Amino acid sequence: MQRSLFINELDALKIMAENNLGNSNKMAFMLHSNIVVKMSYAYAVTLLESFLGDTLKTLITENKNFLHNAIKNVEEISKAKYSIAQLSETDLNICSLALKHTTEILFHNTPKVKKVYEQVLGVKLELDISKVSKITSLRHDIVHRNGYTKDGEPINLSAQDFYQAIDEIKEFSSSLQKQINAI
Repeated sequence: MQRSLFINELDALKIMAENNLGNSNKMAFMLHSNIVVKMSYAYAVTLLESFLGDTLKTLITENKNFLHNAIKNVEEISKAKYSIAQLSETDLNICSLALKHTTEILFHNTPKVKKVYEQVLGVKLELDISKVSKITSLRHDIVHRNGYTKDGEPINLSAQDFYQAIDEIKEFSSSLQKQINAI
């Protein structure tokens, strides 16, 4: 996913949430506003994951050095095992095989994602992952525990929390993109 498309989709998600949350004259608003915020929050992270995965795939596809770095350094790729039968079903394109294994990377695990990008790019990234890590952790609780913590406490997110998450996701992706562009 190109960064511009990613940003457009984040903006569209924000507008959709604002439209739903701005409909406060309806009785159902009180019952459903938390659902809209949680769903929108979770989807914002889904968009981030897609951006991170697609960007990594593009780097590997378009730069032989990055492909070689991925093959040597990224565990999901370097330790891939294939039978001769599996290889016979491919065109034996190393890049395609490497890309296939990037899908095994969990792009919501921010520390892991940063490490993988560093391994592929061959540089240390100066990325503050603290805010995005908190966002992805909250998203995990929303998606896998219906908005409750491991301890069973409800997670209460406001529309402002969602808007702040969008801004922090944009800031993170912008910082990453600037560092990639500088290489």
